[in-house]
Amino acid sequence: MLDILNNFDKALFEFILVYLNFDFIVQTAGFIVNEKNFFMPIAILYIFYLFANYKRALIFLILFLLLLLISESLAAFLKEFFMRERPSAQMGRILKASNYSFPSAHALNTMALALFCGYWFSSKKKMFFYISIVVGIARVLSNHHFPFDVIFGWICGYTLGYIYIQILENIAEYKVNQKLNQSP
Repeated sequence: MLDILNNFDKALFEFILVYLNFDFIVQTAGFIVNEKNFFMPIAILYIFYLFANYKRALIFLILFLLLLLISESLAAFLKEFFMRERPSAQMGRILKASNYSFPSAHALNTMALALFCGYWFSSKKKMFFYISIVVGIARVLSNHHFPFDVIFGWICGYTLGYIYIQILENIAEYKVNQKLNQSP
């Protein structure tokens, strides 16, 4: 069964590379997956948010970084467990990519963070999901992942983000109940 899935995944990957491999799309995908292109805009937006609501911004940053740490750890564990080579290694191409391919850590991280950021900034929920989808597609187009690497990363990220939000809501509800019980 895994061989059938693996063969289908490779065939889908090759189809995408042959029929959707336009220079503009590939260059855009390369720009999107480069973390250096997003650090400054995100830092600037966060600084504005920090000035608008200092306490809420610090709580957001701590919870965001904690979720990122958890999602990176989960992705690293799963990569070591499955040990699937990247498409570039399997197809004889050389890319400067480290470790294994399955699941896509970018897809896992961005989906978990999209769920969390959508929860925190509910009016921008769709935007965060679009970013995760675009990053995942860019990972396939840039030859770093097979399609199922990304799909499984999205599923794991969504599940992790959902569980994380449920835990945060339970903690918040517990604190509210504590305050209500302490009131005279």
